[in-house]
Amino acid sequence: NTCMKVVYIACSFTTVWMIYSKFKATYDGNHDTFRVEFLVVPTAILA
Repeated sequence: NTCMKVVYIACSFTTVWMIYSKFKATYDGNHDTFRVEFLVVPTAILA
């Protein structure tokens, strides 16, 4: 159980690190059409 938690945290950290460092140059905010409200509102309701 502890080993799986460590693997999960390591994978999460690696994913976030890659998004903010390695793939940052490929992000184009002008073409990002996803509205955050579609993610935040249902999450807030479920919380």
